[in-house]
Amino acid sequence: MLPWGISMTLYTMSVSVLWYSVFGRLQYAYSTQQDLICILQAELASHVAERLSSEESQHKIPATVVAVIMVSAILSGICSVLMGKLGLGNYMLLFPKPVTDGFLGAIGVVVVRAAFSTSSGVKFHVFYPSDVDQFLTLNSLAQVGCMLLHVCCIRIGP
Repeated sequence: MLPWGISMTLYTMSVSVLWYSVFGRLQYAYSTQQDLICILQAELASHVAERLSSEESQHKIPATVVAVIMVSAILSGICSVLMGKLGLGNYMLLFPKPVTDGFLGAIGVVVVRAAFSTSSGVKFHVFYPSDVDQFLTLNSLAQVGCMLLHVCCIRIGP
């Protein structure tokens, strides 16, 4: 049931992230929900912001980020409902365990890289910071430390 659980997590977290991004104090920052969908959508939002960073397109960033979140929530919901209605959920169980484990491991690498890149404010190339000197500044390391402390509080807390 792992693939089905991941699909449902993606759908439910999309709705939570959408709600927080619209009504939260830190617009377009995903500091309350620490899950796969949040980090992936933060990565998408950073790409949107990067592509629309020119002077004449900057005003389009908020609406485009909200649209990306909405479309991903709707598409993951539609896929989940269709797979359930068509009875295709059983086929997900046919994936061998090593394939599922490898997929989750690869997602883990992407998630960790995106988390370090987002928290430090430094772009990463593969799994290493593009600018090591900028990554090692006090501000960047403090933000990474806060992120790691936040993760520890989530894992250790109730």
